[in-house]
Amino acid sequence: MKAHERPSSTNFHYHREVNANYQLFGMIIFVLTSCGSILYIFSSNISSSGLQWSEVWRAFLIFIVGGVQFLIGKSSLSDRWKPHMMSSVFLLIPFINYPYINNGAQTVWAASLLFVLASLIVINRTMLLYATAISVLSLLYVWLKAPAGMSNFSSTDHIARIGLILIATLISLLIHRQYVSRLERNIDYLARLKEQAFFDSVTELANRSFFVIETEKKRSREISSV
Repeated sequence: MKAHERPSSTNFHYHREVNANYQLFGMIIFVLTSCGSILYIFSSNISSSGLQWSEVWRAFLIFIVGGVQFLIGKSSLSDRWKPHMMSSVFLLIPFINYPYINNGAQTVWAASLLFVLASLIVINRTMLLYATAISVLSLLYVWLKAPAGMSNFSSTDHIARIGLILIATLISLLIHRQYVSRLERNIDYLARLKEQAFFDSVTELANRSFFVIETEKKRSREISSV
């Protein structure tokens, strides 16, 4: 077998890294939503109005969405659909902001930053753009719909929030570009090292090391099948 006849391992290693990042994103979202649900119930419980059943259901739904994202991250969905499926978690941003709209979502707006940072983990930029778009639309809705006189924030504060989201996205895109280019270089370098280790550079035929490894693999499969 010659080197050019073997399927390239570059794409295999790249997709393995992508899947690992999806799993990591699912775990981070699950931790984020679980802790957020507990914090939401605790803060509602000690508030002047006390804990309401609607708030319990809201916290439970946030927890369920996080669990679903964890399962999607570990699933075998194709790379074409997985980023869109996992981006559905960003719909929690307006869902979280809405109960606090009367006071301009003074604290929970920071959840948008957490989601933007979490999306940086995934190699695909689609999720980062989803997080940014939904965050900006949600903050605009809070700005326009917050009752006048009930919010301590002025227009300048709302603009600053949106600006911070956009700045965080720009920084994330720059980090993402650097990370992906470095990952591709490393994978290509490892693939070339593997080719040099197992194939002759002149004849492009497999060498003794490749033969020994393949023989051991075949022997292990035969033993396990017995």
